[in-house]
Amino acid sequence: MRTPPAGTLPSTRLNTETTRTGAHAFGIFCAVCHGEDGRGDSVVASNMLLEAPPSLLSADALARSDGEILDIVTHGMKRMPAYDWALSSAERSAVVSYVRQLQRAANAGGQPQ
Repeated sequence: MRTPPAGTLPSTRLNTETTRTGAHAFGIFCAVCHGEDGRGDSVVASNMLLEAPPSLLSADALARSDGEILDIVTHGMKRMPAYDWALSSAERSAVVSYVRQLQRAANAGGQPQ
């Protein structure tokens, strides 16, 4: 077995611990702007007059690959800061998994597991 390249996501990354880690990190670093459910309608977002954070449930967010989302969490995008200093690689991957869970829950009309 070879070591996967840096920045890639393992295909078997979903489990209870990953979900808990992703939800925890999302709640601390992401929800303040993107909202608890990822819709981008937080109090902070409502005060961003020039450009509010996007909904993570939008067609654009759904179309992004896991690697693209991981890159955004790692390096930031537009007004969003990079979180490579605050979150380990595993934690950033868990955030990507949690975002996907939020997206699935929204499409199914439910809540994330």
